[in-house]
Amino acid sequence: MQAQEPTPPASNEDFLSGLRTEAGALRERLSPDVPGAPADGARRLLSFAEKYAVAPALRDEALKLRLMSRFEAGAQSDDLVPRMIALLDAILAEHASGQGQAGLAERARAKARLREHYMRSAPEQATFFRCAGVVKRYGGFSLGTLDLDLRLGEITGVVGQNGHGKTTLLKIVSGQLSASEGTLGYPMLHQREPDIDWPVVKDHIAFVPQELPAWRGRLVDTLHFEAAIHGVKGEDNEREVGFMIERLDLGGHVDKHWDELSGGTKLRFALARALVWKPRLLVMDEPLANLDVLAKGRLLQDVRDLAQSYIHPMAVIMSSHDLYNLEAVCGQMVFLKNGQVDYVGDVRAIQRRYGDNEFEIGTATRANQVRDLLLGDLVTSVQQDGVHLRIRTVPTCQPMDLLRLLVEQGIAVSYFRDNSASIRRLFS
Repeated sequence: MQAQEPTPPASNEDFLSGLRTEAGALRERLSPDVPGAPADGARRLLSFAEKYAVAPALRDEALKLRLMSRFEAGAQSDDLVPRMIALLDAILAEHASGQGQAGLAERARAKARLREHYMRSAPEQATFFRCAGVVKRYGGFSLGTLDLDLRLGEITGVVGQNGHGKTTLLKIVSGQLSASEGTLGYPMLHQREPDIDWPVVKDHIAFVPQELPAWRGRLVDTLHFEAAIHGVKGEDNEREVGFMIERLDLGGHVDKHWDELSGGTKLRFALARALVWKPRLLVMDEPLANLDVLAKGRLLQDVRDLAQSYIHPMAVIMSSHDLYNLEAVCGQMVFLKNGQVDYVGDVRAIQRRYGDNEFEIGTATRANQVRDLLLGDLVTSVQQDGVHLRIRTVPTCQPMDLLRLLVEQGIAVSYFRDNSASIRRLFS
């Protein structure tokens, strides 16, 4: 996963103390006696350098050591670990000089300027897909009416209960199903119905289905082949495959076959296979379904980072039942109910739709007791919703206000979530 820019604490002393603690733990991982060293240590050192090294040369050295630990025949040579330790000491020395935090702040400002430059110089037609009035009918099922734009750098989430049209919507967007009514087009490609050249359009769309297809041969060979059939050849092929392997942390699996991989690794491979040829639109159907909690967060972070690439941003649309994780990365959401498009837009607008606030809590106190204790000036209703209670309040009630009221009334809370601006409210 790509390292995030650090946010140093206000106190330089506290920051340095935390940095030295993190560096000490990393130094232990660099010991030749640790299983997996130096390859694992080099991977961790690269992440550390991306977060904390101010001088570009130090970050370059970390990348070089990481590549040496993976690919060069002399990766286990005696000088690799000393070089990694020397690099770690050099990063610490930058911050001990007192210039480290200022340097990181300038890095963050430069990164923001660079992003703004690329966004300003991006094509005006940054909308990859657009549809209006789309309806799909077949058998006894109907989906619609849908108006939707998919823009570069933005993730769109599609949610709803099973059988309500999520996969149908994704297949219409990716050109696998035609619409019964309405218009759709791909502005960036200058393609619009009724004259869409589908081979041209589909050459820019990657689709990752819920049921991943197996592949033969080694993982790395499959990635090279996938890039090649999309026109990425020669040195570009080697570079893009290497980047995806590193970016999605597949280095330890490059020589493995399909049946040797875990479910999470198979999905990361499917993502690498989809992105190694740089599509403009990534469509994912229930990618989180079979992942554990940590793997879900990691995958979504990877997808968000790749979608917001400076050089090659892409539009992403994905369906999932994992509502809260999806909301954390999505710029807009589509909610389907009985095949009807009940909501499309920024998730934050949900609160304006209802005009009040809603909170979800877990407590051993019965709903009727909570209702008796809380109903009043702030709380307007308390309802049992499965194992949790849903509490609606006046719009001025903030999370801390409700928590304070719960404490004052002696209601012990084991779980608390603010759903005021969540698609979760639409499921009721």
